[in-house]
Amino acid sequence: MKKNIIKILMTTALLALPCAGAHSAGLKSESVIRDNVVHLNDIFTGLGSRGDKIISQGPKPGQEIVLNSRMLLRLANTHAVDWVPSTMAETVRLRAEGQIIENRTLALALDTKARENGLDDTLHFSLPEQAERIMLPPDVVADIDVVDLRLNSANSTYEADIAAPSRYNAIVKKTIRGTFEQRVDVPVLRKALPANAIIGKADIIYTPMNVKSLAPDTVLHVENLIGKQVKRLVTLNRPIRNNELMNPMMVNRGDEVLMVFKEGPLNLTAKGKVQQDGSQGDLVRVVNTSTRRTLDAIVTGDRIVTVE
Repeated sequence: MKKNIIKILMTTALLALPCAGAHSAGLKSESVIRDNVVHLNDIFTGLGSRGDKIISQGPKPGQEIVLNSRMLLRLANTHAVDWVPSTMAETVRLRAEGQIIENRTLALALDTKARENGLDDTLHFSLPEQAERIMLPPDVVADIDVVDLRLNSANSTYEADIAAPSRYNAIVKKTIRGTFEQRVDVPVLRKALPANAIIGKADIIYTPMNVKSLAPDTVLHVENLIGKQVKRLVTLNRPIRNNELMNPMMVNRGDEVLMVFKEGPLNLTAKGKVQQDGSQGDLVRVVNTSTRRTLDAIVTGDRIVTVE
């Protein structure tokens, strides 16, 4: 685009020689182009109404072109402007105002299009680098439409045809490409817990993670974490797997326990010593301290076992 504008300016400058009736003019060092076209008075000063003459298309929003002294002299000759460079280092910078479409605007547009297409709301789209350079004039709404969205599930890539600020007023139209992934909110620990610690509700936060990065036995529901005991140190902010958890130990080997014997409608009790660790519902070996008999019992509470 810049090369085309410069080419137009140089070509028009070669078509004419200086005119005797030219007015004395000065030179601007920089101009901001606001209406997509370059006027004489964007380059020269002191031209009066003659400065309103359009001589070229302007640079695209957010871009600029630089005219060197040789180009400026040719323009002056072409348009009968009484100006010569004082040094060959003189330049004019023409810059078009613009605004960048922000990443969150594009991300929201991609999400909206995905929902319109009936896609899973857990999809997350990565934004390509060129998306940061979608420029619009300063006098339009900085918005964007995703006209079409195509997914390739085999390699988790997408193509999106976009128009800005809208498909009905498409100042910018392009196709962007990127990757996508399915994310879910995974319960993780807000701080590390040592071995044998019990997980409480206050220990848990959620963080979004790529489904493909999760092990098959990752715990995805908070109710499957609260009240569980960790077998070993579990660090913060990472997925927790089922094989890292166990039910809390209700009895530990060597503990004195209350033995409950069920005899029909009656419940008899005795003291015993458990021979192994056990959690709720586990079958453990217990020695009756009165009879010295070893029995099988089910853990039914904190230091309570039941013999049936």
